[in-house]
Amino acid sequence: MKTLISIMIQIVLCANVHSQDCYIRFLGEPTDVTAFKKMFSKDLTCDTTSNQRFLSGAMTRLHQKGYLLASYSMTGRKDTVETYVYLGERFSWAYLNTTDVPDQILRRAGFKSKDFQSRSFDQQRIKRLFRGLITESENGGLPFSSTYLDSIHFSDEGIAAKLIYDPGPRITFDSLKFQQNLKIKKKWLASYLHIEEGAAFSQKKVAAIESKINQLGFIVLNAAPGITFQNKQAIVELDLITRKTSRVDGILGFLPNEEEEGKLLVTGQFDLSLRNLFSSGKGLDIEWQSLKARSQLLDIIYSHPNLFSSALNFDGSFNLLKEDTIFTTRQGELNFTFKPSKHSFTVFSQFRSSNLLSTTDFQDINNLPDLSDFSVDYYGLKYQFNTLNDAFLPTSGVSGFLNAGVGSKRIRINADLPEELYSNVDLNSVQYLVETGFKSYWRWSNHLVFHYNLSAAKVINDRLFLNDLFRVGGLTSLRGFNENFFFASDYVLSTAEFQFYFQSDSYFFAFYDQSYLYYNIENSLFEDYPMGIGLGLNLATSSGLVSLAYGLGKAENQPLSLSLSKFHFGYIAKF
Repeated sequence: MKTLISIMIQIVLCANVHSQDCYIRFLGEPTDVTAFKKMFSKDLTCDTTSNQRFLSGAMTRLHQKGYLLASYSMTGRKDTVETYVYLGERFSWAYLNTTDVPDQILRRAGFKSKDFQSRSFDQQRIKRLFRGLITESENGGLPFSSTYLDSIHFSDEGIAAKLIYDPGPRITFDSLKFQQNLKIKKKWLASYLHIEEGAAFSQKKVAAIESKINQLGFIVLNAAPGITFQNKQAIVELDLITRKTSRVDGILGFLPNEEEEGKLLVTGQFDLSLRNLFSSGKGLDIEWQSLKARSQLLDIIYSHPNLFSSALNFDGSFNLLKEDTIFTTRQGELNFTFKPSKHSFTVFSQFRSSNLLSTTDFQDINNLPDLSDFSVDYYGLKYQFNTLNDAFLPTSGVSGFLNAGVGSKRIRINADLPEELYSNVDLNSVQYLVETGFKSYWRWSNHLVFHYNLSAAKVINDRLFLNDLFRVGGLTSLRGFNENFFFASDYVLSTAEFQFYFQSDSYFFAFYDQSYLYYNIENSLFEDYPMGIGLGLNLATSSGLVSLAYGLGKAENQPLSLSLSKFHFGYIAKF
C-alpha cells in the first residue's frame, strides 16, 4: 500500500467572512487533488455545522470512487477554520470471482467481468450488481435470495473478492384469495394479473396488481395486496370492492314530420355500457343516435381481455353513419393487444366503406363530386401507455396513444353517374392514417383537479372525398357544437378543464376547447379554428350519474352567441 505523501495544497475558499478565514488542505497526490478540487470548493463555507454535514457526504462519495481510506479533520482557532482532507490511495479491482453464481442470472443482472478487472473500485457498481441479482431473483421465483462479498483480499494488484449467492427456496404462486361474494371468476382474474397457479413467484407482478386492477374500474382494492408464504408457495390475498360501472341512459323524442304531414319523426339517443360480462372482464358498448331527421349513428364495441387465457387482449368495433339522404359509411375494426405493463402494443385492421344514397344533385356535373363510393382496408400498429389512477373517474396520471395505418383504397364506379367522370381518376391508391392523443390529470388540492387533453389526426391521399374525412364536434370532442358538425382531413383538438370536487365522485367543471380543422379536397377547401367554452356539473347519486353541460361555440361561420349555445343534460343509471 502506498504511503500518503504529505504535500500540502492550500485553496482559499473565502476570506474575511464574519472575520474568519476558511481553508481546505488536501493530503494526497497532486493529481488526485486536482480531480476533486471542484467537489470541495463549491459547497464548503465557514460554518462548522454545515461543513461537517457536507464533508460527511463528500467522504461517502470518495469511498464510492475507490478512496476507501479517505477521511477529514477540522481545526478552529479564534479567527481561522482549517479543514484537512486525507485522500489516501485509490483502490482498484484485481478480479471478482463469480464461479458460484449461475451465468444466466449474472447476465440478466447486467454483470460484465471487465468492470471488475483493473478498474477503479466503485461501490455504486457493486450496489447495482447486488440490486440486479436480487431483483432478477425475486422476479424469477427466488424472493428469499441473498448475496454478499467474501474472501476479500488486498494486494499490490488491487482488491480480489468472491461473490457469494444464496438463491434460497424456489417459490411458486399458489392461488388468489378474495371475497367469495364477488361476481368475478378467480381463474380469469389470475390470468389477467399474470398470477397463475404454479407459475414462478414474481415481485414485479405483485407490485403491478394495484395499477392493473385500477384499470379495470369495476373492482378496486380496499387495501394493499397481502402475501402469505407457506410450503414453498405464495398465496396472494386481495381485499376487493365492486363498483357499479355498467350503465344505461337514453332519451326519445317525437317531432312533427315536416315532409310527411300527419306523421311523427322519432329522434333520440341510447347508450348501453356493460362491464364484467360473464364475470370475466368482458365489455360491450352500444350507442345509437338520431338527433336530426334522416340521420343516424350506431356504434358497437366489444372487448375481450386475455383471449384464450393468453396475454393477448381482443376488441372489435362496428360503426354505421347515415348522413341524411346523402351517404352511409360503415366501419369495422379488429384489435389484438399485448399489454405487459402500463404500456401496450396493438396490431389492428380497419375496414371502411362508404356509399352514396342519392345522385340526384350530381347529374349535370363535369367532374367527380366531393362525395363518392369507395372502400379502404387499413392495417397498422398502435402504441399506448396509461398511468391514470382510475379507469372511469381519474384524478391523476397520464395516458396517450399513437397509431399509424396504411390502407388500400378502391373507388367504386357508381352506375348512376356518367362513366366519363372516372376517366382520369386513379381508382386504386394507397391511403395513410395517423392518429395520436395525450390525456393528463393533475390534482392540485383535495378539491381541485386540472385536466388537459390533446388529440390530433391526419388522413393522407391524393384523392380524398368528404365522406373520407373525420367527424368532429359534440360532447366528446368539441363542445358548443352539434354532434359530428365538422369535417376534417387534419385536426388538432385541445381541451383544458378545471374540475372542483365537492364529493369524492361529484364535481363542477369549467372547460375551454380549442381546435384546428382543415381539408382540401377536389372542389372544396376548408380551414378554421373553432373553439368552445362552458360550464358543467357531474353529480353522482346512489343509482346513477346526473350530467349537465352548457357550452358556447365559436367558428368562422358561427359567432359566440347565447342564442346558439348548447345545453346537454343526461342521466346515467349504473348497475
